[in-house]
This record gives sequence, C-alpha cells and structure tokens, in this order.
Amino acid sequence: MNAEASEREALFWESAEDSCADPAVTRSTMMGFPCLRINGGFFARVEPGTGYLIVKLPAHRVTESVNPDIGIRFALGRCGNGEGTRGEQYRGRRRQASNAPGRPLK
Repeated sequence: MNAEASEREALFWESAEDSCADPAVTRSTMMGFPCLRINGGFFARVEPGTGYLIVKLPAHRVTESVNPDIGIRFALGRCGNGEGTRGEQYRGRRRQASNAPGRPLK
C-alpha cells in the first residue's frame, strides 16, 4: 500500500467511528480486507492498493453518484461506487450506504 492509500484508509477508519457507535454497524472483513457491515451485510471499505472508498449503494444512488471525475461503476451490475475522495465525502458516502434499502434514512 502506498502512502496516499494508507492515509486514505486511516481517514476512513477515523471517520467511521461515528458509524461504529450504532450497534448494527460492525467492523469485519470481506475477502480478507477490513470493512464495515450493517446488520451483517457489507456496506463500506477502502481498496488497499489505491485508498479508494468502496460503498454499496442502491442502484439509483450509483447512477447519481458515478461521474468520470470521482467514481466508477463495478461488480457486474451490483450497486457500487469506488472513489478516491476524502473527509466529508467519505463520511457522506458511508452514511448513504448505511441507509440502503431496509434501513430508514436518518
């Protein structure tokens, strides 16, 4: 992992502290990498090689969020958004993911 990716991952976990206060949110792993889960389902992690934020979003949010400057669609049509943004955008995307279908918006 390069220095910038490490910095982004540290920022992700620092900004995740407020989400982890919710008992439904847990730190876990997915495919051997640290992630956040809500009610057992994956919703956010940082890609270790780049430090890009990966979040699970409803399809309509992917369409709204993905643009050539900050996001990419991935995973064979699954909802997803990989982005290399920082700070509040990390927190905002993580909050959106935690409010995915089946969970009321805060």
